[in-house]
Amino acid sequence: MSQLHLSLLGEPLVKHDERTLTFSTRKALALLVYLAVEGGLHPRKTLSEAFWPELDAEHGRAALRATLLELRRLFERTHEAGEPDHLRIERDLLGIAQDSSLVLDLCLIESASKLAGRGVAAPVGQAREELLARLEQASRLVRGPFLAGFSLRDSQFFDDWSSQHREHWHLRVYQVFDALSMLYEQGGEVERAIETVSRWLRFDSLNEEGYRRLMRLRFSQGDRVGALRAYSRCHIVLAEELQVEPEPETVALAKRIRHTAPLRPVQVRPPQTSPGQPPADLLDGPFLGRTAEFGALIERYQQAHVGRPQLVLIQGESGIGKTRLSTEFVRWAQAQGANVLAGRALPTGSQLPYRPLMNVLRCRLEQEQTPDGLGSPIWLAELARLLPELRERYPDLPAPAICPPLRRTRRSGTTACSRPSLASFGDGRPGVRSCCCSMMCSGPIPRHSTCCSTWQGASPNNPRRCCCSSPCLRAVRAASRSSRAG
Repeated sequence: MSQLHLSLLGEPLVKHDERTLTFSTRKALALLVYLAVEGGLHPRKTLSEAFWPELDAEHGRAALRATLLELRRLFERTHEAGEPDHLRIERDLLGIAQDSSLVLDLCLIESASKLAGRGVAAPVGQAREELLARLEQASRLVRGPFLAGFSLRDSQFFDDWSSQHREHWHLRVYQVFDALSMLYEQGGEVERAIETVSRWLRFDSLNEEGYRRLMRLRFSQGDRVGALRAYSRCHIVLAEELQVEPEPETVALAKRIRHTAPLRPVQVRPPQTSPGQPPADLLDGPFLGRTAEFGALIERYQQAHVGRPQLVLIQGESGIGKTRLSTEFVRWAQAQGANVLAGRALPTGSQLPYRPLMNVLRCRLEQEQTPDGLGSPIWLAELARLLPELRERYPDLPAPAICPPLRRTRRSGTTACSRPSLASFGDGRPGVRSCCCSMMCSGPIPRHSTCCSTWQGASPNNPRRCCCSSPCLRAVRAASRSSRAG
């Protein structure tokens, strides 16, 4: 059976089988689109008055008959003998057959947007691949707004109908692109997420949420210039089209990106000399095969962001990808606006048990410009035990308190922060047992914290040592206990 294809997201395109149809009048195309989208049967009188309001009843019905004749002849050119007509004519009623012979891009967009709008947890495995395929297929059908650039100057009815549908399908397309880019981002497929958001912005250049997502994705790759370029484009488009400034959330994101150094600088890799040659740095290769794990870390981050402490353990043999997974997650968290503090637990640092925390504190100090953001002078004096350079920066700090009965119970103080924080501890080389602790908070660290510990599994030549006794985890345990007590 010959099929009638209508592509209406963009300039209207009609194909009968593989042949593109051209219409002698815009009214013929408009009538076909209206009947196909609305479905059902419509009285001739209603259609003639809607599409030919300038004519009287007799001449309006005559114009309708001539238009139907043109449509019938167009279909007959590719119809096979005995095939049913796409036009449905029942006495004074008209319509388009709504069966398998009619293919509308709007139907695929509608079904995909319903899947995206269910609001369920991110799917995994086969369910995720199927959802991605449906959303990707739908997004590829989008060439522009509904009936872009098409109107009828002498039919206010059709133009009003088109405007209403344009708003409706704009929202459906928004849902498709939003869900598709979010799934790619949660799966660690940053390049695909960027490509999806870029197509989203070509469809809707006034979409600030799309610009913000593109800024975060670019920044998570270490491309601060690209992130700020996206903001500049957003600012220019809004000023030219709407004469407005970007939303405060967009401005704040741009400001944070300007003042935060990305964890990974953009690297221009030379072309490979042979198709099978691996990247010089494996961390620069594609991040694949960790969709479920990456999504789980994002879910824990979101839980911690709303004040629910989390504990995540990542365990595996050397080379399985623990470091890459945690590194990509830290980059993602920084792009979301988290304070990222990084430290390393080296095997040569056994004589400095608090070395990872010292690295994190130094990282925190580099991000603060005034002592007000670091805490009271009393706590800074205590921290100066670990970081002597604090006294060079703040020479007026008081002497640390000396109380022998409390020496064994003294615990490190933590500073408050106004946005989520992520502290990462890891080893300095592959093949060595590692510990990676992550803290996230929206306020004092003990209140909203997450500990993410990774270590190599046991083997006959490398017995596993429990890292629960490490200073990092002891500090987090103490913070968790104080959080529960509070």
